Amino acid sequence: MSESSCRNGFTLKDLIVTTVVLVLLFGVGLIFLGGRRGMRPASYRAKCLNNMHQLAIAFENFEGAWRRFPASCRVEKDPETGQVSAMNGMPGTGWSWCVDLLPYLGHGALHSTLDIQGGYPTEAMDDPTHPNMVAMGQSMDISICPAFAGDRYVNPKTERETITNYKAMTATHIESYLAATDQPAKPLYGEADIHPDGAIYPGSKHGHTAFAGDGYSNTILLAETTEQYRSRWMIGTEAAVVGIPARDLGGKRFFDKKSAYYHPRGYTPDKWDSETTIPAKYNRTYLNWDYEETPYYDSVAERGASDDFDSNAVFYGPSSHHPGVVNHVFADGSARSISVDIDAAAYMFMITRAGGDSPPKRW
Repeated sequence: MSESSCRNGFTLKDLIVTTVVLVLLFGVGLIFLGGRRGMRPASYRAKCLNNMHQLAIAFENFEGAWRRFPASCRVEKDPETGQVSAMNGMPGTGWSWCVDLLPYLGHGALHSTLDIQGGYPTEAMDDPTHPNMVAMGQSMDISICPAFAGDRYVNPKTERETITNYKAMTATHIESYLAATDQPAKPLYGEADIHPDGAIYPGSKHGHTAFAGDGYSNTILLAETTEQYRSRWMIGTEAAVVGIPARDLGGKRFFDKKSAYYHPRGYTPDKWDSETTIPAKYNRTYLNWDYEETPYYDSVAERGASDDFDSNAVFYGPSSHHPGVVNHVFADGSARSISVDIDAAAYMFMITRAGGDSPPKRW
């Protein structure tokens, strides 16, 4: 046996080989960890979509039992005019669609503690032992997006009022939504009887048949939001959003009409993405809204606010903490991600339940 083959310790060649192996292993480790970090946003989005899909199943089961979807908010109406006379803050009104779905989400016992026919959500705000406040303090995982960076409670110090990240898409714009409230406003387009134009809204009583014109696979039912201060899950006016601003940056009306249906000003039928003809100042939705510069407008949710609320206005409409997308549920029960850069016309057509419009096929 030669002397060189019996030496103790590493040769220079051994040292080089070992160093290369360690460097490779370190590199693989970094790639793996980077991949894991990259997987987290994707897994959060998938979990969020699953939450929303479970809510969609509950909607379907409710519709199967009652032949209608729950209204976004329970209301009282004038028996002669049919106009909404009361929402939150009055007996028998204000309960959200979330409350109606409790039995279909495995929370029938919680549902049974609420006096839905004779009471109203905010009747005992100063009594933490009241069934309403006990219920409002219970946070349900299915109502919270795993990517949400806020707190489950309106006020983390008191932990009295829990929120939902998922809200009913009630209308295209705020004036349309207000047509079904106790403070109606004149919608900015079309005849008054087509408003609110969203899937469900305060006092609505329709089911699948209401979407025959546009198709329920093309109509948004729910959208996620990062709003924390006006999102109490039990209260109908706070468990709802609209999708697009009513006016452009110059304060002019947002809507126009060509062909057979209304749309954002400047739209040319079937022109999307790079082909869109909508001027930039009109081609905006609340998905890509600068909420910090211009807070989301929700005058209904402002009324009857809890003392625990932030003193600012409502900040967030449809929005998320997922990079580049916001998750939605459609009236056919599907849950899908929508790009924050979607055309305003495309988004409007997905919101209207019977607008006679032409939704894009590839969104």
